[in-house]
Amino acid sequence: MRWLRPFLTLMLVTSAAVSMAGQTLIDRVVAKVNGTVILLSDVRAAAIFGLVEGPADSELAVEETGQRTLLVEEVNRFPPPEPAAEAVDAELDRLRVRAGTSLEDVERKTGLSGDNVRLLARDRLRIQGYIDQRFGVTVPLTDEQV
Repeated sequence: MRWLRPFLTLMLVTSAAVSMAGQTLIDRVVAKVNGTVILLSDVRAAAIFGLVEGPADSELAVEETGQRTLLVEEVNRFPPPEPAAEAVDAELDRLRVRAGTSLEDVERKTGLSGDNVRLLARDRLRIQGYIDQRFGVTVPLTDEQV
């Protein structure tokens, strides 16, 4: 009878390990920035569209997604003029090309809809507009001007 307890424990651990091995991670929280939750799918989407550097599972991508979230919050505090619909469409096309795959594939990988991708394009333009508004547009100087 003394062998029964360790045997049952081993069986329980083995069955738990087998059932966990068959599970697939769909999404998880990777960061929380000022109360905003950043999911792994958010980081994956940002990496696919080239909004952050590095692979989606890297610390760098998570950190840059967090920084981007902070930028969007700052843009919302001091909003620049709303980007034109044509500019958003052009940015959306650029993101699609950068992804190198169809939006349906991106949707399957990240759960983002076409409207969500459009918001990513809009936010990218709003961030750039904010930076231009706040710090001015830099114009390269000629040798004569220097």
